[in-house]
Amino acid sequence: MIDNFQRQWDVVSAFFVELAVKKLSQPSTGFLVIRKNKKNLQWVNEKMKVKLAVQTLSKSVAEALDFLNKDLAIADFKDSEATAYFCRTVNNLFDVFNSRNRMSKKPYEKPLPPATAQYFNFLEEAKDYLKSLKLGDSRVILSRRKLGFLGFIISINSLYEYRVKETKELKYLLTYKLSQDHLKIFFSCIRSKGGYSNNPTSKQFQNILKKLLLHTEISGNEASNVVALDSTSILHCSSSSEIKISEDMTSSSNSIEQDEDFIQFKNFLRISPW
Repeated sequence: MIDNFQRQWDVVSAFFVELAVKKLSQPSTGFLVIRKNKKNLQWVNEKMKVKLAVQTLSKSVAEALDFLNKDLAIADFKDSEATAYFCRTVNNLFDVFNSRNRMSKKPYEKPLPPATAQYFNFLEEAKDYLKSLKLGDSRVILSRRKLGFLGFIISINSLYEYRVKETKELKYLLTYKLSQDHLKIFFSCIRSKGGYSNNPTSKQFQNILKKLLLHTEISGNEASNVVALDSTSILHCSSSSEIKISEDMTSSSNSIEQDEDFIQFKNFLRISPW
């Protein structure tokens, strides 16, 4: 719960989320359906799958809680306002840190240019909100379950702090490019080529990396913990046999034509797919 909250309805409870998902995931309800399944509730068995948290702490769940509490006035969902607010805040934070499309129409999925003060105001409010959350008598950010909340706070502090907001070197930034998803997909491919071993030897890693470079463009498995959300290229190696060398490189090659390192570099640019 939050520092300045004294009443029962200010408590964020997973009970409301679980009950809402169970109640509204049945088509027989007739008025609203939440497309969630048991994995969203039994997330303990798949802690590394971020998408389960994203789907559960989402805008649709927040709206469902408000609908059940305010519109239908169901007693089981009385005092669920704080839980709905928590879900909506986390949902918006996920959107802010996963912007992928410059033309997105969703308010929090757009790139955040320096001139968009409203987004930074939201981030400041969200940061203060996360800092004030308490688990029992102690703050969540000081508890053993602090990592997710600290991750949000650190991300908020670092977002646009230098490159966009202060130096203005970038007009905007698609925040999904900063995520670890691409690195996780890469390591997922490394594991899949080595029989899903978490500890390949240096020789195995070298051979797997060569295969990924020369024979295939990296793409993650749909069953892995992370799924690619855009078309970012990882370790792309063109199959074209012709390599265009810039004029600067060509002119400099005349003076170091006999340089062994440069010759090896030119040969590297013409790697055979075989």
